[in-house]
Parts: sequence; structure tokens; C-alpha cells
Amino acid sequence: MINVNIEKFPKEDYFLVNLEGRFDKNDEEELKKLIINIKNENFKNCIINANGIHYLTSSGIKCFIEIINYFKKSNGLVIFCNFNKFAIKILNILHIDDIFILARDIKEAKEIIKKQSN
Repeated sequence: MINVNIEKFPKEDYFLVNLEGRFDKNDEEELKKLIINIKNENFKNCIINANGIHYLTSSGIKCFIEIINYFKKSNGLVIFCNFNKFAIKILNILHIDDIFILARDIKEAKEIIKKQSN
């Protein structure tokens, strides 16, 4: 089961999703709905902090891709930070690493959003 903590930054036009725990098929729909609902509160961008994710399934990756595609429709960004080496390796093996915008940490993710806004 995944624990989700949301922080909203309306002035900077993004919200931060902190994930912790095991992210599997049972969490997919709920997380996607939560993120899309917050996006629809008039936020353009999202940072997903994956620092606390201990387990990522193909369902979790599918969920992330669906979220990315939803944001792209309105020229928004989803930036993932603090992915562990195992998760990055999976993205590379599946040849989908170019779909994901990856940052080392939250600070770098904020800088990417700032550059995109200018």
C-alpha cells in the first residue's frame, strides 16, 4: 500500500506528490484520480517525489505514463525526482526513460518547472 502526501504551491503553479511504500496495482486508480483532480484545480505542473517508493510494478509505471499524458494535453509537466536506481534501470530496460522527466531531487525539479515557465 502506498502513502500519499500532497503539498500545493499555487503561486509557482505546481503541486508536490510525496509517495512512500509499495506502489502496486491496488493503488493505481486511486493515485491517478487524486492527481488528476488536483491538476483540475488549475495547477499546470506536478512533481512526484518517489523517494519513499520501495516497490514499483508495471501497473505503477502504466499509471505514471497515463498521468504524464494527461498533463501533456494541457502543456503541463510531470517531473519525477528521487527515483531509486532500480526504478531508473527498469525504465531504461523498457526503453521508456525518454517519456519521463527525471530530476535528482525536489530542488532540481523546481528548477525544471521554472525554466519551462520562462
